[in-house]
Amino acid sequence: MSPCVRRIENHMLKTKVSMDLKPRRSLLLQLGLASFGAIAVWSFLSEQALALVGINFGGSVNPSPTNWTKVTTTGTFSNLIDDSGTPTGVSLTVSGSPTPFSVNTASSSIPSDAPSLSNLRSNFYAFSNGATPATLQLTFSNLLPNTSYGLYTFGLRGGGVSQQTVTITGASTQSFLQTAPADTLAINNQVGNSTRTLQSYVLPVISSSSGTIALNYAGAPSGLYTVAGVAIDPPPPVPVPFAFSPLPGLLAAWGLRNGKRTLKQFATRKA
Repeated sequence: MSPCVRRIENHMLKTKVSMDLKPRRSLLLQLGLASFGAIAVWSFLSEQALALVGINFGGSVNPSPTNWTKVTTTGTFSNLIDDSGTPTGVSLTVSGSPTPFSVNTASSSIPSDAPSLSNLRSNFYAFSNGATPATLQLTFSNLLPNTSYGLYTFGLRGGGVSQQTVTITGASTQSFLQTAPADTLAINNQVGNSTRTLQSYVLPVISSSSGTIALNYAGAPSGLYTVAGVAIDPPPPVPVPFAFSPLPGLLAAWGLRNGKRTLKQFATRKA
């Protein structure tokens, strides 16, 4: 077999490359060859799990999960990094009158993820004023419009039961009661459990037409809100086809004309 034909055969056989990088971060590339006359098109189909953009609320002395953004006060925080440390262009605006607090979070309530979430050990809180609930507002912006994102909202109270109403507004609005025992993470509308993965708690939310997702936390009357953090998964990338050298297509066309052979048959024919 000639070196030229051998290289063509090797290209045909190497059709799958896989890399297990981390949870939610496996990369699969499938290379498909379609021959139309003298044109060959290689399609790259990606199945890529996502990089989490995480924000942890608390004081400056409190730790945070690796590559999560620590927020200690209200304001707008731009170009947030994901948990690989890569800037994303996503922004978060925090409004309200919160106070930071440290919590000895029960490890049995922290789901598995990489990087670890074991440093989710602080929160923002504020007491309601009688029948008027205290509220905390969070708004993600610079998102893709009308696009599904994975959302995680974390409730946590030290020394007492957490209970708050969470209202999420994107393309539509949804609300749920978030509650958990003392020193225990609540994730969306469920209680955290270390035997589960973070991704098992994901809440799909479609962004607004202006590329925002807003969250409002309201403490129970005569109670308080206690928010440990919030995280968002960006949407997966769209597969993009690429056009490469027409040589494989030319060879396929030649093979079909000479005995109606397939490219594989041509490649394995003795030189």
